[in-house]
Amino acid sequence: MRRSRLLLEAPLALASFALNRAALARALKPMSRAPASDQPRAWKLMDEAFFAPPSVMTAYSLLAPRWNVHAAIAVSPILPVTGRVSVDVAAANAASPRWTLVAYDKQGTVAAVGTTNTEADASWAAIELSPGLYRFVIRLYEPGPGGVVPEVHIDGEPALAALELPEDPTRVYRSLRARGGRRHRALQRYVYPMVRLRRLLGEERVTREYLPVGNPETLFRFGVVERGQRLELRPPDELPDDCGLYLCLYDQSSLPMWFGPILPEGIQTPPAPDHGTWLVRIVPGRHGAPDPARIQVRVMSEKPIA
Repeated sequence: MRRSRLLLEAPLALASFALNRAALARALKPMSRAPASDQPRAWKLMDEAFFAPPSVMTAYSLLAPRWNVHAAIAVSPILPVTGRVSVDVAAANAASPRWTLVAYDKQGTVAAVGTTNTEADASWAAIELSPGLYRFVIRLYEPGPGGVVPEVHIDGEPALAALELPEDPTRVYRSLRARGGRRHRALQRYVYPMVRLRRLLGEERVTREYLPVGNPETLFRFGVVERGQRLELRPPDELPDDCGLYLCLYDQSSLPMWFGPILPEGIQTPPAPDHGTWLVRIVPGRHGAPDPARIQVRVMSEKPIA
């Protein structure tokens, strides 16, 4: 990053960060409220209908700005829990080779159950929670045809019925960038220069700010991509056969501009249409996952960066 450009970006990045934090505080307020008595207890799949209201897309760009575009994701309403939450493991395994159900309270991740801590032939599994209000999110990677979001019981009673998945549940993420605007860029503009200057700002601080609140067992690696650059990634040779590696390029609004799985033989992206960041998600199976540092990343420029 040239010095003149850095001088221009610095005040804009600081203003963006302040705006982001104010908007995030407003977005978090509903987590502290009691659930409405007439609120339907049902999974909601993150699809075109879910993100159709602009306010919902803006809220999720604040709550989960490193969009997970690689999985079918369903969310629950805020639900009261006394103790035990159970999930239909057999249905989840039938739908996806890698999945995780995560419980969140207003402070963040509380507990999780999924592929890495259940047996392949299990029927149901449970997590124990302290009494309180929780939202549940399930991520189903590479869901197969005919799969469902699994049923969930709370305190021994049916709470969230199984939900049939569409044929292409990640289709919605291909159109998000076209819906982005000045507000999204204003809220996320600080991210690109922050990652660009991670050594100056502090690796730990930048990592904590940049990485998503994802599945507890997911591993990450990230960096910057400039307009016109291509990335070439190659996983280590001893990659476990049930581990999933995924790459997404985000623009300066933190909206996905390209994404796909990292194949065993490697992957090469098209030229990035904008300055932004890249994020590798490493999703373990039952046989573990490689060290993110062992993934080879090569940056190639197609044209002068402006």
